[in-house]
Amino acid sequence: MEVKPEYSFKRGWVQRRAMDTLEIKTRIMRLLDITTDVGFNNRMYGYVNYNNAEKEAVERIFNEFGITDVWGVPDGK
Repeated sequence: MEVKPEYSFKRGWVQRRAMDTLEIKTRIMRLLDITTDVGFNNRMYGYVNYNNAEKEAVERIFNEFGITDVWGVPDGK
């Protein structure tokens, strides 16, 4: 599979605080109906396309934790 940076929320993920990891992951998994870590990673790395409503909802979750630069893959990662 090819990473699609425009669908990857890895940039937002690396900005989270350790204490927020479980909350953010759980909320994203519920939102996108993901049931496995593999499914979560496939979404995080941009292997799966999002519709606009899903993208906006993922952004809202990150925004609640003070993360506004969500989409893309951080340099060198």
